[in-house]
Amino acid sequence: MEVTNFYNYGTMNQVEPGATQINHYYGSEKPEEEAVEDEELTRRLVPLFNSEEEAGKFPARIKGMKNMEITKLVNVLWDKGVFSNDTKPTDLWRVLHDLGYYTAGDRNWNDQVFFTKKR
Repeated sequence: MEVTNFYNYGTMNQVEPGATQINHYYGSEKPEEEAVEDEELTRRLVPLFNSEEEAGKFPARIKGMKNMEITKLVNVLWDKGVFSNDTKPTDLWRVLHDLGYYTAGDRNWNDQVFFTKKR
């Protein structure tokens, strides 16, 4: 059973009845190469977000998520006004896909991401 809490932008996977595994890294526990990958992702995300702080939080939020979970989170974040008004869904897909965070093609992305709500 999988539970996604978009309010806290985290995911929890049911490991066995009564036990949960949280798919997040906190603090400096990240392996060094993952930290470098996250820095590259953050660098490429900064122009797409309203703040560098929000762009910096995004890699930890999507770590361990499946493609569909990522698109659901992106829709929630768009509705909350986290992304720049100039950001297009394909801009975000390109960054996530190029760096291997979102593995499905752009057609799947476009079918699931909706940047239509006026803010």
